[in-house]
Amino acid sequence: ASLNISMAHICSSLEKMHRGTVSTLDAVFKDIGEKVLPLLVRVLSRIENENPSHVEVEAIGNVVKVLCYFSQGDASRFAIANQKGLLRLVIKVAQAATADIDQV
Repeated sequence: ASLNISMAHICSSLEKMHRGTVSTLDAVFKDIGEKVLPLLVRVLSRIENENPSHVEVEAIGNVVKVLCYFSQGDASRFAIANQKGLLRLVIKVAQAATADIDQV
């Protein structure tokens, strides 16, 4: 099933909310990070769709940004690195982005 617009808006909001200092990101991750990581991985898994929709691609981009923000903090690195399936999905996102660049 396609990712709905509401979920894409949530991903966009999460990305905007997590632009901050490393200490703020550490505090936020300690509060909600462990709970939100599996949801972020589920959104990233949309990259495995044959032809992800524009909404899915946008949501995936926002999730990657949130993960980048979180990975700046000491509290989150271990949890992110140990999130099952995340590395495989990040590699797929990078490959898809590279393929898009090559087509231009």
